[in-house]
Amino acid sequence: MKYVKRGSVTIPVYHTPRSNGEGWTVAYREPSGQRRRIFRSSLAAAKLEAEAVATRLANVQDVLVGPEAQEASQARQLAQAAGCTLLGAVQGFCSIKARLNGKGSPDAAVDYFLSRATEVLPDVSISQIRDEFLIQQKQDGISQPYLDELEGRLKPFCESLSCPPALLTAKVIEEWLRAQQKARGWSGRTRNHCRAAISNLLNFARRKGYLPRTWAEMGFVSKATEEDEEIGIYTPAELLRILERVFNTDPNKDLQPFVVLGAFTGARPSEILRLRWEDFHWESSELFIGIGKVRKAGHRIVPLLPACVAWLNKLRKTSGRVATLEFFSSPLVGLVRSAGVKGIRDGLRHSFISYRRAVTKDLALVSGEVGTDTATLTRRYCRPVKLAEAEAWFAARPG
Repeated sequence: MKYVKRGSVTIPVYHTPRSNGEGWTVAYREPSGQRRRIFRSSLAAAKLEAEAVATRLANVQDVLVGPEAQEASQARQLAQAAGCTLLGAVQGFCSIKARLNGKGSPDAAVDYFLSRATEVLPDVSISQIRDEFLIQQKQDGISQPYLDELEGRLKPFCESLSCPPALLTAKVIEEWLRAQQKARGWSGRTRNHCRAAISNLLNFARRKGYLPRTWAEMGFVSKATEEDEEIGIYTPAELLRILERVFNTDPNKDLQPFVVLGAFTGARPSEILRLRWEDFHWESSELFIGIGKVRKAGHRIVPLLPACVAWLNKLRKTSGRVATLEFFSSPLVGLVRSAGVKGIRDGLRHSFISYRRAVTKDLALVSGEVGTDTATLTRRYCRPVKLAEAEAWFAARPG
């Protein structure tokens, strides 16, 4: 037997004759503990191999001495117990550290993964979640028209995407919104309204445990750019035609509160639907719109202008609901058209705000009366008008 030494490393080379000739074997162990044997047909070739191995192993031992060598041995045992090599274990750990990029520890990443992987979610469809969501919204006092609007926005979404809720990603949701905007000719504002409805639905799903608590994909769904649109309002002459039509045609009498209060207080139809006659304080010419009668504006006092009182005197009562027509949107559009006037979305509210500002010259005052901030009024509701036209609007009286 021959030996090749490099530092503290000794590699044996022993004679291993075979039937087809002479042979020599180089025997050694890798730092991982794995035993290796290399056969060469000549002693010279075997010595060269042994020298190369001894040099390599000596370099490793030169680096790992004392406590480090002991740690390496312990690390090798841990890696073997986990079913991998020491090199594989180190490479895997370093890869995780690099991917985390300082945003947490490998242990924290594993804990997060396990918390999601072990979370059991109910087997429920998006449509079922939508139905439960709408029921809760109704129980919470949302008006029927707003509920119908919400359902109209959510129904196509839930029917188009039939995958399990947990598989919804920001990419899937945004692509659906963009496709709908293109197919239906939505404005940026309409797309954002639909996005908000979807966000409310999926937040509800998360609260109910139908989505993981950590689900936050809606935060990555971009909002559409909202274009500034032309603000439409009615003229005083058009208002008179609408008023004449609603008060002189019996089938339209249920629309009277919506026309009068929309034109002379700027109240939203959903607010009018919730009003009671007890909310009118005739002695002080004030209307109280309380908490729960609006979605976001909060409670406020609205002045009952002389024109408003004059028209309300035709239908006022001492108690009960002011408006009894639950589904007012389509009938109101039909009324305006039957009066020979082109319909304008939120036209009565836009008109009141525009004319009221011209009379008061105080946008902050109008903002308080209609429950909308001044920036939104300027951008979406208020259109410059002549003072004479504004005075004519509020001079409208029953014939």
